Amino acid sequence: MAAKRFLKTELPTLGIVRDDVHVRKAVRQQVPFTVAYPDADASRAIAEMARKYLDLPGADSRGGGVRQFIQRMFGRKF
Repeated sequence: MAAKRFLKTELPTLGIVRDDVHVRKAVRQQVPFTVAYPDADASRAIAEMARKYLDLPGADSRGGGVRQFIQRMFGRKF
């Protein structure tokens, strides 16, 4: 809704991240939860959303380095 209101654009829903205790633990450790707990439900949800985003038409043309950024963030190729 924020993108629609302020950016005047529609964004597809790529998924949801459910409450996960690992996110709170990672915040306390000041480490990204995808790095601290790569197998946590929240990390898997984010990875799935990243895959869906990269599958959208034109994803490779958005900013040039999006795919590389996502791959670095998760430490693996998509």
